[in-house]
Amino acid sequence: MKEQKKVVVSVPKPLLDKADAMAQSQNQSRSELIRRAVAFYLTHMQKQQLAAGYQEMSDLNLKLAEESVTSDNDSLSLYEQKIGGV
Repeated sequence: MKEQKKVVVSVPKPLLDKADAMAQSQNQSRSELIRRAVAFYLTHMQKQQLAAGYQEMSDLNLKLAEESVTSDNDSLSLYEQKIGGV
């Protein structure tokens, strides 16, 4: 079994009441509900961070691709000029 630590967290009563009701309806303990909620939140935040990173990289990749196309077109024009003059 994984090592577990006890923590003390302050939670507004209405939120705790909702959590307790959810735990009871799912036949699980309050601790299990909170463990699952924290795990879900951390996974969700990690996915958001990855999505933001992918978006940032896509912007950079688009810029690099556009620069590459411009460079390729310039090179092609120069090549065509050289072989056209032959």
